[in-house]
Amino acid sequence: MDYEYYEPDDDFWDFDELAPAVTYADAVQQLTALASLRSDLRVEWSGGRGPRGDARLVFLNKSGDTILRTRFRSATDLPAARRLVEQIRPIPEHRALWIESEDVIEAWLAGPRDETIYALSRQLRPKLKRRVHFDGRPVVDDVYGLLNSTGLLIVEDKRSQGRGARTLRIAGVGDSLLVAYAGSRRGELQGVSLKLGGFSVADPSEALEALESYGSSYLHTLASNLDLPVRLWSPAYKQVPAARATSRSKIRFPSRRHDPIPAELYGAANTPGRDALEKYIKYYQVLEYYFPRAASSYSASIGKSGNQGTAPSGKQLSVERGQIEALLRLTVQPRQLEGFFYGSDVLAVASNSSAIVDVTTLEKDINGQPKPGFDYQYAVAMRIYGIRCRIVHAKEPGMSGKRTSQPLLPFSREARNLQADIQLVRFVAERVMDYWATPLP
Repeated sequence: MDYEYYEPDDDFWDFDELAPAVTYADAVQQLTALASLRSDLRVEWSGGRGPRGDARLVFLNKSGDTILRTRFRSATDLPAARRLVEQIRPIPEHRALWIESEDVIEAWLAGPRDETIYALSRQLRPKLKRRVHFDGRPVVDDVYGLLNSTGLLIVEDKRSQGRGARTLRIAGVGDSLLVAYAGSRRGELQGVSLKLGGFSVADPSEALEALESYGSSYLHTLASNLDLPVRLWSPAYKQVPAARATSRSKIRFPSRRHDPIPAELYGAANTPGRDALEKYIKYYQVLEYYFPRAASSYSASIGKSGNQGTAPSGKQLSVERGQIEALLRLTVQPRQLEGFFYGSDVLAVASNSSAIVDVTTLEKDINGQPKPGFDYQYAVAMRIYGIRCRIVHAKEPGMSGKRTSQPLLPFSREARNLQADIQLVRFVAERVMDYWATPLP
């Protein structure tokens, strides 16, 4: 796996520094002496200063390859850098640290800072109005204070089983995390982190596993229930703005593990910063992740091997139409779909053949409610798949020799109507992820 080197830009940050207690050279000498006690860390410095001349802290893996190289910018950062060198092992895959002596794993979360603070503020003040009533409110100071002290959204595993309680929380980014991945401490809250405590891991690989298993599931719960727009950092992932802030249930310590890849895709979709088509496709990708599993599971349930079976509609499980049908049959019960449609405006749109054309429409009764006896599992599967095809297939109609639908365009009337179907595919994605979540120890 390729790792990113952290070399901040020359104009990274300017702020007034207090006079350091030691000179820069003295600070580097101290860090070099401490690093000599470790086989996985060295300090590089040629005696220069500035963006290219400053010392670098270089962390190595077991093979001696560099996994993290960060700049030591100022002697004022010495306390955080000493802690980094003395006690901490980096987990650069997610801009995280394992503090072995404290039994803590800390990961710098990706996501839009202002929207994150707004979502957290809504947890303290549920009636907080958006933006015009948000800036400068005392609740923001309350959020900052809690992030830098006890943390927020704290969950605890009460199944101790002879060990200390495991906890997860959202907190401010600590100084050592800043030095490791930004090259310096900074004077105000720069973002939020995820802190795991009490997991008693033995090495960085176990810390990474705990972070991805428990951390991803915890963050998925926050995204699903609170629309908190944060996720584990990934070098290949783009930051996006936030989503709506509503609370649907109490946040608890994770008892089941959600697969990290669909959890990341779900978190990406769960934001208004993406256009409607992109949001829809991200939720669809959550479903797509499980297609092979659904095909093999459904085939096994009818006595076939691999994906050699057929779905109730007769579609082969070796093709996507059959796989998405099998997925819905396995993971979403008819009563769940009917319950979702009751009292929402989704069915009104999905039953209107002119709202989004050339896709399966759903039936409703004379009162606009779910129609008894209608096969919503199959129809929803085909509608979700049909919309996906209209988004991703942009071939010029008529040029292939076959009848093809017009592409669903980002700024069209149909794209505006897509919000109802985004709610539907999101609902299905949540049920699918919950179906295949596995117990955590």
